Amino acid sequence: MGDILTTSPSEVSVITPRAGKFQLAVHQKGLVAVKSNNEAIQMVIPQGCVTHILLFPKPEDFKATGGNSKKPPTSDLVLMCLEPPTIFQNKPVSQICIQLPWEKTQGALGPSNNETPEDATDSWLQLLTQSLGSQAVVSRVVRQKGGNSFSSFQLPGTSTTTAGMPFVKCYHGVQDGVLYPLEEGLLFFK
Repeated sequence: MGDILTTSPSEVSVITPRAGKFQLAVHQKGLVAVKSNNEAIQMVIPQGCVTHILLFPKPEDFKATGGNSKKPPTSDLVLMCLEPPTIFQNKPVSQICIQLPWEKTQGALGPSNNETPEDATDSWLQLLTQSLGSQAVVSRVVRQKGGNSFSSFQLPGTSTTTAGMPFVKCYHGVQDGVLYPLEEGLLFFK
């Protein structure tokens, strides 16, 4: 994997596959994630196996940054598509989704007083492409209103929870979630 690119591993939440908290170490030639409470459980993502990197905010976090919410925004999620799949707990995994770490007082990769979640995503994207290789197709949904090529419809003089957002509410079977239209396709996120 080569030398580690960060001063220490960062705690991340692995959302897909549902696995909980991990300590993520970013190396020169890949990522190593170790389960926070069980070092025997590891996930290794070698350089060259990530075909797509998609960065996007959770819908509820996007809404929180849109105006009158007092809840502070969190960092973005990153979805990585793997080819070939990596083995995690004796099963092949072709997609991994994690929430990138960020705290207002600590920043993404160390203390920073002026860093925003957007700045943290920029820092992480730079690290991920350096570690995983630059051959991956990178897509991103930005947080600022008006910064996306898509925003959901809003009738004049009305207000809805998803009006003007970069997603629309939708359902897949009994799964409710949101649909992010992207230049490269669609992302359904539950």
